[in-house]
Amino acid sequence: MKKLLFILFAATLLLNAKESKAQKLGYFNSQELLVLMPEVKHMDTVLTENSDALQKKAEMMYQDYSQKLNDYNINKDKMTALIREASEKDLANQESNLQSFQEDSKARLDDLQEKMMAPIRLKVQSIVKTVATENGYTYIFDMSSGAIFYAPETDNVIGLIKKKLAL
Repeated sequence: MKKLLFILFAATLLLNAKESKAQKLGYFNSQELLVLMPEVKHMDTVLTENSDALQKKAEMMYQDYSQKLNDYNINKDKMTALIREASEKDLANQESNLQSFQEDSKARLDDLQEKMMAPIRLKVQSIVKTVATENGYTYIFDMSSGAIFYAPETDNVIGLIKKKLAL
């Protein structure tokens, strides 16, 4: 009976020892990594080009609106009531269209950024997973989120990730 209890006790100790093996933790700063990636530089260029084009269109729409508003203010006393009412309605519609265009432009740029960023995130996640697997890391944290208050530089895996990405 004592032998059986000793064997069970020893087996329990061995299982606990196996389960409590040291976990290897690592970290990197995704913002530092993203700045270096050519995909992100390309995305920034595309977003800037689209933003500039939308801004130019908005400026043209605003200039047209401003011109019509100025003309209306100059000539409103000479207009008949029906013409004045039609002009005011046209100006209100144009102002509404301008606001809608600006809101739609922002949403389109946000959508474009998200569509372009999704494969970049997947690539980084895949590389981080590969680095973790190849180097025996149990967890790798992203320092840019601010969730870690201290970490030794020796656990920073950004060099391994950069190497995998050939950066």
